[in-house]
Amino acid sequence: MGGAIDGENYIHEIRVKPTKQNLPKLICIHGFGGGGAQFFGMMPLLQNYFEVVTVDMLGMGASGRPEYNQYDCDGAVDYFIDSIKEWFDRTKSNEEEFYLLGHSFGGYIATAFALRYPENLKKLILMSAVGISTVPKSFQPETWKSELQKAGFWTGYGGDWAGDKWD
Repeated sequence: MGGAIDGENYIHEIRVKPTKQNLPKLICIHGFGGGGAQFFGMMPLLQNYFEVVTVDMLGMGASGRPEYNQYDCDGAVDYFIDSIKEWFDRTKSNEEEFYLLGHSFGGYIATAFALRYPENLKKLILMSAVGISTVPKSFQPETWKSELQKAGFWTGYGGDWAGDKWD
């Protein structure tokens, strides 16, 4: 579990023990109003490929609820990125290569974080990320689904795959 950054500014984390040693680290950032627990259903598969760490953004999940006084877009983005960077530095999670996964609003924050702090970032993974307005011409969900399934990843629920739907 995460510890205090200062006062109410603490980041909660969940670390999932990998099934093998020396697996790469995957850090997951949830969507707006959520928490790291939203990745719970994926953990049995992910822990076969990664050391998984989920991070609850400030004001969400089990993280602290500090006073918030950012009233413009840049200030709000800085608020979340700075707190995550502080968590990275405190936990030394950025001292080795890692994958960064962001879902929804967490995808926006993960992208902004990756642009600002690309050191040791191996790959950025976006799941229904906020801010993508059109379907890329290269988007081929059936090809991606097939490749993921061959690798042993779960790619759907009830026969439906999230990649078939574009927000």
